[in-house]
Amino acid sequence: MDGLLRKRSVRLTLLLLIVLAALAGVIALRDIFTPLLLGFLIAYVLDPFADGLENARLPRLGAVIVIFSLFTVFLFALTTVGGMYAAQGIAVGVQRVVGERELKPFPEDGPPEPGVHFEDDSPKNGKFDPGYWDRTKSYFASVKKDLYPEWQESIEVTLEGISEWIDELREKLSSREDRVEAVKDTLDSMADWAGRTLAYRFRDDRLRDQERAGGQSAESEDQGPGLFSFVSFVLLLPFYVFFFLLEMDRIVDVVRRHLPAEQRPTIERIATQID
Repeated sequence: MDGLLRKRSVRLTLLLLIVLAALAGVIALRDIFTPLLLGFLIAYVLDPFADGLENARLPRLGAVIVIFSLFTVFLFALTTVGGMYAAQGIAVGVQRVVGERELKPFPEDGPPEPGVHFEDDSPKNGKFDPGYWDRTKSYFASVKKDLYPEWQESIEVTLEGISEWIDELREKLSSREDRVEAVKDTLDSMADWAGRTLAYRFRDDRLRDQERAGGQSAESEDQGPGLFSFVSFVLLLPFYVFFFLLEMDRIVDVVRRHLPAEQRPTIERIATQID
């Protein structure tokens, strides 16, 4: 009895170590496994449609090509229509802002005093207080020492980007006669700042650690790993979807053959119910 328990304990320990090693490998190679797993999930969703065409006496390869092509067209149409609606929404928002809010030009001798350069029909006092932003930065500067280093760095980068955008907004609104053009340029600057912020988030952890230790890297090298991961994701995902969709039946058969014989009926019944 002790020998049997010892064998089971060794098996469970080995199984646990294998699972932990597999999880560590997946985390370390997440840039590779993320499109792989997502491609399998998409193929799993599209497989019933391919099976339906195959039951209609269409070869498996032809069914996969048809389903994959329709899915690609659907994604392209969804992206295009979504982008059009987003652009229309932004345009309507800009028109409402320009049509309902009166912007007073800034004085030429420097920044205005708090609460004198924006007037609107808001239910508050109708003033915009630029000193609020300065007080917000001072507050974060006073409490950041109590935050984690990662949060400190993220807050500092975000506040710096917003400060640059506000300064640019003030300059444009004070020097331009055409307010619509000023708002358009402001939206462009917001998009540029959002892109730089996303690029910062996708940076390689190794480069971020070097910066914290005092090392400096070029901006192109700093953003390179994140851009490479994104391009790899976009290029690999369609191939994974097509391959898994083509070989889904064989993959299921291989998994079924390696299931324990005693638990195979139960596992197949549960999988069928989930399906």
